[in-house]
Amino acid sequence: MSEAPATVLPRKRKRSVAQEAKTEATRRRLLEATASVIGEQGFGKTTIDAITARADVAHGAFYLHFASRQDAFDQVLTVLGNDLVEAIGASIKDAHDIAEIERRGLQANLAFSSSHPGMHRVMSEAELFAPEAYKAFMGSLRSRYVRSLRRSRDAGKLIGFRDDELETLAVLLMGLRRALIHAFCLDGAAVRSPPPEVIETMLAFVVRGLVSLPEDAADET
Repeated sequence: MSEAPATVLPRKRKRSVAQEAKTEATRRRLLEATASVIGEQGFGKTTIDAITARADVAHGAFYLHFASRQDAFDQVLTVLGNDLVEAIGASIKDAHDIAEIERRGLQANLAFSSSHPGMHRVMSEAELFAPEAYKAFMGSLRSRYVRSLRRSRDAGKLIGFRDDELETLAVLLMGLRRALIHAFCLDGAAVRSPPPEVIETMLAFVVRGLVSLPEDAADET
């Protein structure tokens, strides 16, 4: 008895570079739209219909990129948040002192937020609506800030701070920047640059606290 010929399955065609780029561009457009809608309406009122309408793509296309609305919520902070961190990191790469690091970092933060409407509200509400993504993002941001502070400390730009104190400093500086943006830079969903004196006051506070404090005084606190 002869054996039946084996079934030959059709080979899955490899996607071209152009197709991959188009797919990624659509995904990014959906993420940008998600952030924009959240900025105007908040997580709770953001719907898939609103996202796809803002991105100008078919409703069904959403599910080619995200398993659910929650998946999009998680990814918008992960992807755009990483873009924000990369933008800040690039801006401070060759900064020479703490004041310059903080000035450039704040300016990069403001520039990114201005070009990504809704990002501030995404970060403000994500702790409640995308808790796992928020926890991962904030942990990554804190770790990078600690590494930046350690480099500054090792280069002699920070005085009197031990390794086990750098994470606390990072949290304080992150909170300071976020509070400043919230108090002085919000215009609806948009983020504007604050008055120059606001930035100078923040920098004076940071420099006096991190640079001007004598080492023996730091040891006494």
